[in-house]
Amino acid sequence: MSDYIFPVIITLIGSGIWSFLIEFIKLRTEKASAEKKMLLGLGHDVLYQRLTYYLDRGYIEPAELQNVEYVFRPYLGLGGNGIIKVLYEKVCELPQKEERDK
Repeated sequence: MSDYIFPVIITLIGSGIWSFLIEFIKLRTEKASAEKKMLLGLGHDVLYQRLTYYLDRGYIEPAELQNVEYVFRPYLGLGGNGIIKVLYEKVCELPQKEERDK
Protein backbone atom coordinates (compact mmCIF):
# COMPACT_ATOMS: atom_id res chain seq x y z
CA MET A 1 0.00 0.00 0.00
CA SER A 2 2.78 2.45 0.86
CA ASP A 3 4.23 1.73 -2.58
CA TYR A 4 1.20 3.44 -4.11
CA ILE A 5 1.07 6.51 -1.86
CA PHE A 6 4.18 8.21 -3.24
CA PRO A 7 3.11 7.98 -6.93
CA VAL A 8 -0.39 9.17 -6.01
CA ILE A 9 1.03 12.18 -4.13
CA ILE A 10 3.37 13.01 -7.01
CA THR A 11 0.47 12.72 -9.47
CA LEU A 12 -1.71 15.04 -7.37
CA ILE A 13 1.07 17.60 -6.97
CA GLY A 14 1.87 17.41 -10.68
CA SER A 15 -1.74 17.88 -11.71
CA GLY A 16 -2.03 20.81 -9.29
CA ILE A 17 1.02 22.45 -10.84
CA TRP A 18 -0.37 21.92 -14.35
CA SER A 19 -3.73 23.36 -13.31
CA PHE A 20 -1.98 26.39 -11.87
CA LEU A 21 0.13 26.88 -15.00
CA ILE A 22 -2.86 26.56 -17.30
CA GLU A 23 -4.84 29.10 -15.25
CA PHE A 24 -1.84 31.45 -15.12
CA ILE A 25 -1.38 31.29 -18.90
CA LYS A 26 -5.11 31.81 -19.44
CA LEU A 27 -5.16 34.93 -17.24
CA ARG A 28 -2.04 36.28 -18.88
CA THR A 29 -3.52 35.72 -22.34
CA GLU A 30 -6.73 37.51 -21.36
CA LYS A 31 -4.71 40.44 -20.02
CA ALA A 32 -2.63 40.59 -23.18
CA SER A 33 -5.82 40.55 -25.24
CA ALA A 34 -7.27 43.44 -23.24
CA GLU A 35 -4.01 45.38 -23.57
CA LYS A 36 -3.98 44.76 -27.32
CA LYS A 37 -7.55 46.03 -27.61
CA MET A 38 -6.63 49.12 -25.60
CA LEU A 39 -3.61 49.83 -27.80
CA LEU A 40 -5.71 49.37 -30.93
CA GLY A 41 -8.34 51.73 -29.55
CA LEU A 42 -5.79 54.38 -28.63
CA GLY A 43 -4.02 54.02 -31.97
CA HIS A 44 -7.32 54.30 -33.80
CA ASP A 45 -8.27 57.45 -31.91
CA VAL A 46 -4.92 59.17 -32.45
CA LEU A 47 -4.73 58.21 -36.11
CA TYR A 48 -8.33 59.16 -36.85
CA GLN A 49 -7.90 62.62 -35.34
CA ARG A 50 -4.58 63.28 -37.08
CA LEU A 51 -5.59 61.88 -40.47
CA THR A 52 -8.90 63.75 -40.65
CA TYR A 53 -7.11 66.94 -39.61
CA TYR A 54 -4.59 66.62 -42.46
CA LEU A 55 -7.34 65.79 -44.96
CA ASP A 56 -9.36 68.83 -43.89
CA ARG A 57 -6.25 71.01 -44.12
CA GLY A 58 -5.48 69.71 -47.60
CA TYR A 59 -1.74 69.04 -47.25
CA ILE A 60 0.74 67.34 -44.98
CA GLU A 61 4.26 68.21 -43.94
CA PRO A 62 6.92 65.52 -44.47
CA ALA A 63 7.65 65.34 -40.73
CA GLU A 64 3.92 64.90 -40.02
CA LEU A 65 3.69 62.08 -42.54
CA GLN A 66 6.68 60.38 -40.94
CA ASN A 67 5.04 60.72 -37.53
CA VAL A 68 1.77 59.23 -38.80
CA GLU A 69 3.68 56.31 -40.36
CA TYR A 70 5.39 55.74 -37.02
CA VAL A 71 1.99 55.09 -35.39
CA PHE A 72 0.27 53.51 -38.40
CA ARG A 73 2.74 50.63 -38.93
CA PRO A 74 2.36 49.11 -35.44
CA TYR A 75 -1.38 49.78 -35.60
CA LEU A 76 -1.54 47.56 -38.68
CA GLY A 77 0.72 45.01 -37.01
CA LEU A 78 -1.76 44.69 -34.15
CA GLY A 79 -4.54 43.98 -36.62
CA GLY A 80 -5.95 47.46 -37.10
CA ASN A 81 -7.44 48.26 -40.49
CA GLY A 82 -10.69 49.56 -41.94
CA ILE A 83 -11.35 53.28 -42.01
CA ILE A 84 -7.89 54.16 -40.70
CA LYS A 85 -6.24 52.38 -43.61
CA VAL A 86 -8.48 54.23 -46.08
CA LEU A 87 -7.75 57.58 -44.42
CA TYR A 88 -4.02 56.85 -44.29
CA GLU A 89 -3.93 56.08 -48.02
CA LYS A 90 -5.76 59.35 -48.76
CA VAL A 91 -3.33 61.30 -46.56
CA CYS A 92 -0.37 59.73 -48.38
CA GLU A 93 -1.78 61.21 -51.61
CA LEU A 94 -1.96 64.74 -50.17
CA PRO A 95 0.52 67.33 -51.39
CA GLN A 96 3.50 67.64 -49.10
CA LYS A 97 4.79 71.03 -48.14
CA GLU A 98 6.83 72.50 -45.34
CA GLU A 99 5.27 74.90 -42.85
CA ARG A 100 7.32 77.77 -44.24
CA ASP A 101 5.92 77.07 -47.75
CA LYS A 102 2.38 78.11 -46.76
